Amino acid sequence: MHVNNNEVLNHIKIPLKKDKPTFQAGGFYNISTKVQENPLLNRGILDLGGIGIPQAAMSNNKTEAIERGTMSALYFSASFLTPFVMLPFFNKRFLRPTEIVKNFKSNEILIMEVPKKYLTKGADYLIEGIRETAKVIKNDKLRKTKVDPTQDFENIIERFKDNKEELYKRLVKVHEKVLKWDFLTTGAMWVATPWGITEGSKLFTKRDDFSAMHKMKTEEKIDAEKLKKDKLKRFALTTAIATVPAFLVSKTAMKCITSESNNIIKKYANNFNYKYGKFMSKTLFALMWALADYPASLVSARDGYERKDRSIRYGGMVVAFFAIDPLVNNVLGKLSDAVLGTEVMGKRDIKGLREITEIKNVSKLTKMSAVGIYWAGMIAAIAALGFGLPAFLNAMLKNTIRKEALAKSPVIPLDKRNFKEFGF
Repeated sequence: MHVNNNEVLNHIKIPLKKDKPTFQAGGFYNISTKVQENPLLNRGILDLGGIGIPQAAMSNNKTEAIERGTMSALYFSASFLTPFVMLPFFNKRFLRPTEIVKNFKSNEILIMEVPKKYLTKGADYLIEGIRETAKVIKNDKLRKTKVDPTQDFENIIERFKDNKEELYKRLVKVHEKVLKWDFLTTGAMWVATPWGITEGSKLFTKRDDFSAMHKMKTEEKIDAEKLKKDKLKRFALTTAIATVPAFLVSKTAMKCITSESNNIIKKYANNFNYKYGKFMSKTLFALMWALADYPASLVSARDGYERKDRSIRYGGMVVAFFAIDPLVNNVLGKLSDAVLGTEVMGKRDIKGLREITEIKNVSKLTKMSAVGIYWAGMIAAIAALGFGLPAFLNAMLKNTIRKEALAKSPVIPLDKRNFKEFGF
């Protein structure tokens, strides 16, 4: 699907006040904020910058380079399609029959921004949460236009004044459906991408094996009927991986969140929020990756060589996302606070770099430092993914093929010219 870049930029830019420009209202600051609070967009940038472009450049042949570049472009497109198109659609689609919202052109639609923690203690707590959320939205300076949903939210409360429990039940149901269908569609896009790319590649190469080794060895002959059955089994398993977790996660999460008993999911209910009603949290991202994207990528691999490559390559991406990036951020954040006197890390019990949106009422230097540190972490992750990881994987693949060749011909000397192109 084509994404209009101008529409995306218009969405994330916040116009400057002509009379009093501030750093917080600056374009780069706001773009950084939007990227940081959207794990999907983070993944898209990491995928394109850390896998698509550099890893395509470091591919073993043209076919592999095209596959990697195209795959990353599709992942990057999904990072815009899901929050800016699919989530607003799901919100409206599942709110409409509940009659919670009467006017979808009003701020009533922002009812989906009420944090899930307000679904943990019943109807009265939800009403309190609706009013608190109205204040948060009203005071949110990072929105592109000033929004005050107070009256619209009061209209919803008034509509259900005689049956608050019904409002609670209906909103819980909407949250469950939105989570389920987001999980289904986003997971399906992630899962389908490798299949589409590899099947398309076959049309040009006429080969069913891992493209990275096409110039290193000839394709092993496999019975066509057996290959077809194996592919059908893998496709069926991939389909199950793309669908079953969506139903389990949405049902389990909302059941735990609304349960009367205490549980770990209820305690961290806000980890299942969608920022601005459309940007998934890191928790949801991690669940989709662990339950759908990663296992499906291994199942859809064309052979053992590609499966091993993906297990390390895709695993490296999540390590970069959840480990390298935060590690660099925390180290630089502490240095910034100690040397420059900034307040990047914040004075709080929770350890770790604060989100850019949390840094308020501080100096311009602190804000500039926070943005710089965030992008430094992203660049470090991209460097590790884009150059260090593929160099290791390329060497590993060549070494594996070389050992296999030596094992098959232990007596007859190998023509070293066959390996010269690959650095042997």
